[in-house]
Amino acid sequence: QQVAALPRFHHQWLPDVISAENGALTPDTVAALQAMGHTVNAGEPTWGNLQTVAWDKKKGTLEGGTDPRNPVGKADVQLTH
Repeated sequence: QQVAALPRFHHQWLPDVISAENGALTPDTVAALQAMGHTVNAGEPTWGNLQTVAWDKKKGTLEGGTDPRNPVGKADVQLTH
């Protein structure tokens, strides 16, 4: 659940720009990346909708998490044999 709630950042080859949701990168990180010549679009609105599943093989359990910033779905773990 904690991972699904984190602000996101993204980079790909083209366009050569680092996109970041508000709070994903600290101002110091943005400044350091820009000093290295990177283009950074920080403070973009929330995007994406993420669900996560954690599988603890030792305990034999699954846990689900969903992005609380986008209420269109939920994580629901169901075991089938």
